[in-house]
Amino acid sequence: MNNTKMNNLRKIGVVTALLASTLAFANSVEAISLIGNYSSTNDFNVNLIGSGITQKAVGFTLPTGTSYVLDNITLRLRDSVTAGVDFQIYADANRTSANPRQANPEIVFTGPISGSNAPGNFSFAPISPFTFNANTRYWLVVRASGGSSYGWTADSGNITPAGVATFISPNGYQSSSNNGGIYTADTIFNSFQINATAVPVPFEFEA
Repeated sequence: MNNTKMNNLRKIGVVTALLASTLAFANSVEAISLIGNYSSTNDFNVNLIGSGITQKAVGFTLPTGTSYVLDNITLRLRDSVTAGVDFQIYADANRTSANPRQANPEIVFTGPISGSNAPGNFSFAPISPFTFNANTRYWLVVRASGGSSYGWTADSGNITPAGVATFISPNGYQSSSNNGGIYTADTIFNSFQINATAVPVPFEFEA
């Protein structure tokens, strides 16, 4: 085989490897449902969230091997969201806590407002990038701010959250009636959805 043909074959091999690398990278950054049970079929169950008083939390654990960058969080809310929805993500590094009081706050959100009493979809995007680390337990703690109160609804069928992350069971939902001083298990499975994108793993190849 002459040098020209050898060079052409090498070029084809390099292009093929680069294409495979590009496709692998593209597939690794697709947005997915990290965890959720979002439903707008009915809103018959609800927790009243009040500023400085009532809080509600849901816990989940990420699998090993992959971290995820938060895209957005959707909550199903009602009853005059007149001031603001305030919530935090807590990381439980040792994965032993029974409730979010024993975890560490990671990021704070302040969400949109509404004057409607009707149930609606509220989507929240982080102001700055946030990464869910692999093999880590997290709590999404939903509160109210600015003197507001509102309802966080749930499907009457109590849909169990599912996704890439694993819902903490039992007692994955926790509520507090004294501004987070004490949390106890709650039987209402409020509607939410956390969307995220997998952190891409570098693709290595030899020319």
